Amino acid sequence: MEQVAPGMFSQSVTTCRDCNGTGESVPYDKRCTECNGAKVVRKPTRLNVNVEKGMRPGQTITFPGQAHEEVRSPFVHIIFRVLIT
Repeated sequence: MEQVAPGMFSQSVTTCRDCNGTGESVPYDKRCTECNGAKVVRKPTRLNVNVEKGMRPGQTITFPGQAHEEVRSPFVHIIFRVLIT
């Protein structure tokens, strides 16, 4: 609660910047230099997509569990859909 003028108060709600609303964070002295306490390191990954001869438009090629980007998120699949242009 913040007083903005005599008799006038303002209150705002926002997500915590340290824990991003999860309620837990890594102490500053224990954070690694690579992720800075985020517990996730982003790195480029190369996926080889083999489009086989005879594949039809709309068929999919799936890479299971390759889109896991957050600590508490479930593993998510990357799906390529074949298009012919």
